[in-house]
Amino acid sequence: MQPTLNLVFHPAPPTGRVFNNPTWLAAGWATACLGFTKKVEISQALSDALQPLHAEAEDEHDQQLYDALWSATSKLWK
Repeated sequence: MQPTLNLVFHPAPPTGRVFNNPTWLAAGWATACLGFTKKVEISQALSDALQPLHAEAEDEHDQQLYDALWSATSKLWK
């Protein structure tokens, strides 16, 4: 007797977030510019560390976030 092959596939159940913690923030527009295809989140501590000292320098946070993500990806993709 020869075994038969069952080709019925069942989709995997949807998964929740790995970390259900409100201290993780979406990295935003910078991830698409760097080639990320999935959602990227950063910790609240990293976001606070990138926060500019002067209130009028709002774009500085975005630039520092981009630089931090670029640095991380260049280390990962080597």
